[in-house]
Amino acid sequence: MAANSPFVLSSFMKGAARILDIGSTQRKRQQTFIKTDADAMRQDWVTVGKELDGAMVDYDSKFKQAKR
Repeated sequence: MAANSPFVLSSFMKGAARILDIGSTQRKRQQTFIKTDADAMRQDWVTVGKELDGAMVDYDSKFKQAKR
């Protein structure tokens, strides 16, 4: 890879930005995003669980009615 390729320059700029980011603003922003994303995924799975529970209750009640 050439020393002046876009990838090398991009990596260099990211490294320089990390050195100059004294207040860790980039890291805090990333951690907030990860936490927010994890919370959103958790909520999605909670919703899926509730939907499955409701579907099983509906199926169970219909199955019991059919047996009568």
